[in-house]
Amino acid sequence: MEGSVLQSLARDERVAAFAPIAFGDVTRGYPIIGTTAAVATRWGHVAPSEGRLFAGEGEAVIGAAVDYRLGESITPSHCVAGQVPQAGRGGWGRG
Repeated sequence: MEGSVLQSLARDERVAAFAPIAFGDVTRGYPIIGTTAAVATRWGHVAPSEGRLFAGEGEAVIGAAVDYRLGESITPSHCVAGQVPQAGRGGWGRG
């Protein structure tokens, strides 16, 4: 969905709430699920055990079992969760 559509929904007085969610990328075999900070805070208080909720584009919140450290960069790729690109083989393998 285009960003302009999301902005239009946010301004539309007939829309009480909407939850944009995007799937399709993974990092180190973990799925990346994109949304907005408004979704993370609208339906209750969410408090991460470390750090803070994302404040803008390019930031992320990760799960406790994900093999990343606070402040580390995420490199997304297109594949199925649990699979990772196999260098030089042109395919996918289990992560």
